[in-house]
Amino acid sequence: MECYCLISDFWSKIESDCETSAISDAKSLRGVSSRKLNKKLKQFFCTFKQENTLENSWYNEYIADNSELSDAFDNIANNAKIKVAKRWLVPKFLCFVVGLLVGAFVFFLFSSLWVSLLLGVIVCVIASYVASVYIAIVNDSIINKISGPLGQQLYQIRTELDTNILSRYKKNITALDMVARMKQDGSDAEKLYILLTSDIQYRTGKYEQIDLHEGMVLVKKNVNGWGKPRFLLNHNSKCAFAFMDDDENLLTVTHDDIDWESIKELPDYAINVAKKLSGHYPTIIHNFENGFASVSWQLHPSGYYYMDEDGFGMTDDIEMEIYGNIDTQGKVVKKFDASQDHINHILKYVK
Repeated sequence: MECYCLISDFWSKIESDCETSAISDAKSLRGVSSRKLNKKLKQFFCTFKQENTLENSWYNEYIADNSELSDAFDNIANNAKIKVAKRWLVPKFLCFVVGLLVGAFVFFLFSSLWVSLLLGVIVCVIASYVASVYIAIVNDSIINKISGPLGQQLYQIRTELDTNILSRYKKNITALDMVARMKQDGSDAEKLYILLTSDIQYRTGKYEQIDLHEGMVLVKKNVNGWGKPRFLLNHNSKCAFAFMDDDENLLTVTHDDIDWESIKELPDYAINVAKKLSGHYPTIIHNFENGFASVSWQLHPSGYYYMDEDGFGMTDDIEMEIYGNIDTQGKVVKKFDASQDHINHILKYVK
């Protein structure tokens, strides 16, 4: 079976399993066994060498034929060990024991049976509640002391995998390259849909999936703090389309999709951005309505674009933007243009 998921997808599961196992052990008063956790880690890495597994498919596809990557993988696998100090949580049933003991003590303080019984029950309930709150606070602190160091050690292993494995092979493999390697039947659009909906890297980290209504989803990539519209997902047709490439060039827009006459008065530097079909400046796909979505395409940003997080660097540039409409495949159905009012507004500042 072909594997389309990255190692980070598999690693996310082992991180969750290790933390769940550690907390479960602590809650069952068995303490936390580093040996048990390291056994999970060893099995995780061994699975990549076992035939007929998804992990092995991924390993053979991207790692096995590259001696540098395979050596780095083996080195991480052999040194991936974690150590967690044993800790026991306070049993929750102790809150009832405390309540009964305090209630019984109050019961024997009074000579009147009914008064002592009533007060004993009330104090028992109050004491149980106070004890349960205290136990919860103590246990939360203990769990943090377990999950904190454990999470940090797992994160260090993840960082090594990202640095020594993923960062090397991902530099040369794009989403479209991965689609080309997929062996099942179907169009490229159908294969890209499978990749984007199954590979965790396109939902986390630098990527984010945004609902655009009517079964359409935008896959955005964070580039230097700006969300770039990389892909369009169509859940209705189970197809996906690349709207922008890694170099921020628009893929579904052509020169014929631009109303050049409407923007001829813009400065050359803005028109050149349109000629290059560059989406380097903010490009936004809005929600779909009746199968179409409007797109705002900046040919030149306002001065705020150049401002840093401390408020420095802002210029007096004025925003130059054109608008068009696309269909569910990202194809332009209404040419990109600018109104004369917008052009006149720009020219006032430019001149």
